[in-house]
Amino acid sequence: VYMLAIPLGMAIGTTLSGYISANVHTGDRAPWRLAFYISGLGGIPFALGAILYPARFSPTIHGLKKKISGLAGSDAPPLPINENEDDKVPLMPQSSDLQHAAGNTVVDDKHKHAHPWDAVKRLAKNQLFMCLVVGMGTFILIIGGAATVQQPMLRFGPWKMTQTEAASLMGISAVPSVIGSVIGGMVLDKFGGSAGRRGLFRCCRHLFMMGAICTPLIVASYFVYNTWGYAAMSVVTMMAFLTVMAPSSAAILTSVDKDIRTYAMSYSTMFERAVALPGPTIIGFLADKFSEGCHSFNYQYMCEGTLPPTEANTTIPTTTIAFGANETSTSTASVTQSTSSAPSTGLFSTSTIGPTAPYVPNYSRSDNCVWIPGKEGSNGSCMSEFEDRNATAFFSVGYVIPIVTWGIAAVIAYRKGKKAMALHALSVLEAERAASNL
Repeated sequence: VYMLAIPLGMAIGTTLSGYISANVHTGDRAPWRLAFYISGLGGIPFALGAILYPARFSPTIHGLKKKISGLAGSDAPPLPINENEDDKVPLMPQSSDLQHAAGNTVVDDKHKHAHPWDAVKRLAKNQLFMCLVVGMGTFILIIGGAATVQQPMLRFGPWKMTQTEAASLMGISAVPSVIGSVIGGMVLDKFGGSAGRRGLFRCCRHLFMMGAICTPLIVASYFVYNTWGYAAMSVVTMMAFLTVMAPSSAAILTSVDKDIRTYAMSYSTMFERAVALPGPTIIGFLADKFSEGCHSFNYQYMCEGTLPPTEANTTIPTTTIAFGANETSTSTASVTQSTSSAPSTGLFSTSTIGPTAPYVPNYSRSDNCVWIPGKEGSNGSCMSEFEDRNATAFFSVGYVIPIVTWGIAAVIAYRKGKKAMALHALSVLEAERAASNL
């Protein structure tokens, strides 16, 4: 349910932002400013609700304690890890949750919450945990960065959608992402769950497989120029890719000791969000590199390669052309061109081809340059039609990093599980030998 909330919020928020930008008028201010007021003011009630949540509703204090009150003795058995016999061998040292929840005063150190600094050191030394967190952090970084340019990419890129169409497609594509988050947990439970050494390996294997399958499909979708083809391919691949959300959280919890699980979730969440912050900056940098020089043109006539407005609708003298030994003729060329208002920069010169030749630009520009109208009286900007597409496709290749780290995590989980099983079998054998000697 927790992992479902993130893509669900993205789906609703993206659709709502597109509607606000296209239909809501806020006077002299741009409509997008309203989204910040909605996010800030709308979050206050939820923040207060979380802070003032009554402690008496905590299941650890009442429900769980009452449920296990009959098992309060010092010999209370530990919680089972899984119904399967093989999964009863823990990957990490486990504690007796029943004794602690029942209120026993004698508990071992494993029951106590670790000191925050001690938790940081233990988590940093946990290779499996670090691989999972780095992979998920990079995953969120790329998704967040790509989302910042998706609307302008759809509007001014090869697809040429309207603002409402682009925002609607983003909202629609986020809905299957919600479904993907739910499917991820359901599939994991269907094939044995996430608990125990086998469950941890199943989680890591799922992360690796989804990354390896979906990454080339996501990159390929940016080169499908048919609107419906791109939409279908993008929706399906992102739905499949976001099935990693629930298994990732389950793997993080299972990979650490119980006394630092709270720290593991909080630190991993903080790290993942912090890593995602430079995503828009990185993809903006890449877009500049793929701009084909279009960003250097500050006016529409320069971007489109047309005449400056102050030199349009005028009679322009051309060079004198010799027709004979003692004959010369001076002609004029009438040129009519309608462009947006912008000052003349003298970047156009007369041609010496003939008496009726028009002005031509004396600078080079890419045929992919397109003019983006400005808002709130701004001049606008010039960009390459393919810069956001190319930047997003190149940035998406970074999904290779999660694939590698999740693959390493799967190998570590498998080896730790085999080691734990071997130690368990050895301890059982020693116990049987000791019993036979009595």
